[in-house]
Amino acid sequence: MLAAALLLAATTGAPTISIVDAGQFASAFFANPSYESMPDRRKAALRIINAYELHLPRGRRVVATNGPAYFPVTVKLDDGSCFTITADYVGGRFASGSIARTDCGREIPRVGPVPHTPPVAGGTRLGLSWGFALWSDPKTGGAVVSDGWQAYSQVLMSTRMKAVGINAMRGVDTPDANVSLTGTLAGRTLIVTVNLAY
Repeated sequence: MLAAALLLAATTGAPTISIVDAGQFASAFFANPSYESMPDRRKAALRIINAYELHLPRGRRVVATNGPAYFPVTVKLDDGSCFTITADYVGGRFASGSIARTDCGREIPRVGPVPHTPPVAGGTRLGLSWGFALWSDPKTGGAVVSDGWQAYSQVLMSTRMKAVGINAMRGVDTPDANVSLTGTLAGRTLIVTVNLAY
């Protein structure tokens, strides 16, 4: 299946996707053990619920993402083309997935306060979604996520992924959120979705 996806991407000039075992990436995503939400001082916890691998045309890379929530995710490639990945999410699990070319259109407004000071030294803001901010982490080469409704100065989660985009959605009446990060990890281009409790 992987070989077929790579061949299709190389020959058609369009990316393809495959669902991969999310558990293999568990050691690359971390809730910050010192994080405490206010005012009730809840600790952060996360679990990975899904991962897609993007098989890109040779020489292409993802430079940004867009979308109204944690899914669907629209990825923008370095040649200016855009593709939307959609999926059925049933009972807390992703049941399928598809990818299609789309008009890049306008960026969807990101809800929440806009941070200006990174929670890690030398960090650059890479994206905003539902009040969550994604930052580069020069020390690790990965990325961190902070929460604008709590304290952008406090890291909520970190990852070894070299992330380029964040798509998220908060629970309506529960202190959790689904967060999708897109980037590269161990030489693979991935969209990894985690459930964050905080």
